[in-house]
Amino acid sequence: YYKIFDTYYGAAENKNYICDQGKKIFLTDGYAKGFDLFVRYSNRNYAMNLTYSLSTARDKGLNGIEYYRSFDKTHKLSFTFRYCFEKWVIGATAIYNSGFPYTPIRFDYVEQNGKKILYSFPAHYNSGREDAFRRVDVSFSRYFEFSSSKLYLECEILNVFNFISIRSRIYTFTTNA
Repeated sequence: YYKIFDTYYGAAENKNYICDQGKKIFLTDGYAKGFDLFVRYSNRNYAMNLTYSLSTARDKGLNGIEYYRSFDKTHKLSFTFRYCFEKWVIGATAIYNSGFPYTPIRFDYVEQNGKKILYSFPAHYNSGREDAFRRVDVSFSRYFEFSSSKLYLECEILNVFNFISIRSRIYTFTTNA
């Protein structure tokens, strides 16, 4: 797939911009491109799905530089498995996504009036990458049939291996008085 973002809402009024190293950069256009692969296998008792996406999404500034969009993830991989027997269903899902882009902050001391003061300096917009997102979930479910109704109970355990995944960063600056 290839999607062009050639008209931004508010572009005519110069409302669509990012801040790159403290400078306001107006965005002109952008794109998202990539491909998806889906494989499925199933029979009477088993079902398995494998999905893979390779993609990129970028914006272009008036300065000619391309910037990663905030939702850009290069790799997305998921695998689902389901096994059915009698009235039981056991399932598992594994997910891997490469990290989201973010704008790193660099800290440095600057001497001012004989004192060293800690300042923060942003790097280029969305030039860093968070760690990958990983998760494995498992589920167990059971069907019960009664004379006039059915009952479905499910137990699901999310993030079985307790992977730490970061979606976004929030910087909080404090000063010591």
